[in-house]
Amino acid sequence: MFELNEKLKRLDITADKVLRLKRSLGDIQIALPGRKSQKATAYICAFKAGKGARVAIALFMRADYELVFYINSGGEFKSSEASTVLKDAVHFAESLGFVIDDLEAHKVSDEKKVKIWDSLPLKNPPAKPQPKEEVKPKPVAAKGQPAAASKSDEVEVLEAEELDAAESVELDLGLPRRQLATAPPKKVPPTPEEVEQKRERLRKNMGRFLASF
Repeated sequence: MFELNEKLKRLDITADKVLRLKRSLGDIQIALPGRKSQKATAYICAFKAGKGARVAIALFMRADYELVFYINSGGEFKSSEASTVLKDAVHFAESLGFVIDDLEAHKVSDEKKVKIWDSLPLKNPPAKPQPKEEVKPKPVAAKGQPAAASKSDEVEVLEAEELDAAESVELDLGLPRRQLATAPPKKVPPTPEEVEQKRERLRKNMGRFLASF
């Protein structure tokens, strides 16, 4: 018999403690209680535990990126019982619809066994990928319509308006930054010599005017 262990999320053991490894030949659609129906891969691992051994059936849920573990009931068992418990695990997985194959990790070298174990999600479950942020296209203005101003354009307009307002305040206070082109030239009073010359021309003109009568 195998019992669901919801607290177990990964098999944190070294490769030298792994006795047998099996996995399904492919994924199948499976619906577990409390989870949405999704594709899953089945793994069976017999490993050393204490003075005996245990067998775990792990279902890697493809959509949730999580492992669901079923552990043999009754705790540790003796090596003489290993064959029977392992057969029960295969029968349990096949009853769910999986076709189980032996990875034969117990027949390879220690170095290759480490590579096989480290590559499986039983020890290192992969992290769920984060969804990519959608890049929204910039709005395209219709013919004859000006394009919507971006935030940077709005800032530039505001800054320009504030600068113009500052200049107008300085002009109102009589502190212009530059002379205006329309400002009239200042009047310079005539000298005494120029006044006397104007009076002499006025007398001569008056004499000519009286002589004409």
